[in-house]
Amino acid sequence: MKSNILKFYGLCALSSVALHAENLVVNGDFESGEGNAFYATPPWYNRGTGFNQGTNARSDQGAVIAGSFSATVNDRYDSETGKFGPVVHVQKTKHMIEAGDSFTLSYEWRPADTYWQRSADTVRFVLYATANDNAGGEVVWSAELTSEFFTRKLESTLPVSETTEVVNAEAVGHSLFVMFYGLDTKDNGSGVAHWARVDNIEVEVLKK
Repeated sequence: MKSNILKFYGLCALSSVALHAENLVVNGDFESGEGNAFYATPPWYNRGTGFNQGTNARSDQGAVIAGSFSATVNDRYDSETGKFGPVVHVQKTKHMIEAGDSFTLSYEWRPADTYWQRSADTVRFVLYATANDNAGGEVVWSAELTSEFFTRKLESTLPVSETTEVVNAEAVGHSLFVMFYGLDTKDNGSGVAHWARVDNIEVEVLKK
């Protein structure tokens, strides 16, 4: 009887492992790195204005969500022109998109200062694929996932979990990219930059 019980619990353990999907994002908690800059925080790359890899990708100062570091986010994206601000995180995952794929994204975020406009500034993630598998190539599929406004107390965090639509045929066989940035829905990137933090990013693939 005891051996049967052990076998039962062993099978349950194996099942739980098998059912847990792999996180396609590497260093999604921003704890790996030799400094705060993008060039020291692999595999994140800055697609922001000027592509400055010396810009801070992460911070250990104030408003850290979990662990010792969280990603830095500002709200300088201009929704009218489509121009990015100085900080745009992008990562090329190792996942090759297959027919029927959709993706679940989860993360946590919070303002980093009292100037973050909680009724105007938000966080946007873009999951996408390009024709040449380069981050700046012609986009053949994308999904924009924009958070709600932050209405909680400043010392709390806002957890987000969203699922994309199924990819189109043009995306099949191409690499999945994950990108995120701050979005100002009111001032369209004008004025002083406001800052937030993002942490614990997970992207999991779902099969249709």
